[in-house]
Amino acid sequence: MGTPITERSIALAIVFSIITCGIYGLYWLYKLSEETDLVLGTRSEASPAMVVVFSIITCGIYNIYWCYKQGGKFEEYGRYTGRNDAESWGVMMLVLALANYFCGVTMLIAYALMQDKINNIVRFNNQGNPYGQGGAYANSDNING
Repeated sequence: MGTPITERSIALAIVFSIITCGIYGLYWLYKLSEETDLVLGTRSEASPAMVVVFSIITCGIYNIYWCYKQGGKFEEYGRYTGRNDAESWGVMMLVLALANYFCGVTMLIAYALMQDKINNIVRFNNQGNPYGQGGAYANSDNING
């Protein structure tokens, strides 16, 4: 399989995004897109690089759509694994992405919440999950992002 995923410090990612005026945020977006597909065993419509490019050329409009789709993936994962801690994530991510146009920091909150989910899944996998990367869900054709 690809490179192993390690937990990312959410606080440092937020600080780096602010210090670099959003440049690190684009890298974080790339990594979130890549790692979500890896840990959930899903396939996105666009590659991580294209997610960043589409977000830039549409002035963030594609990012709203992407956040909604990512939230839906976590929602589906929660239903499939019986961990309903991600209910209404698609809508929540959509609201946070839309609110970013008025507040400016809610996209970082959305990224932080997604990163927390990824970190939790990675932590679970590192504790000896018998199903491997992405849990039992990764071996299922139940979701295809």
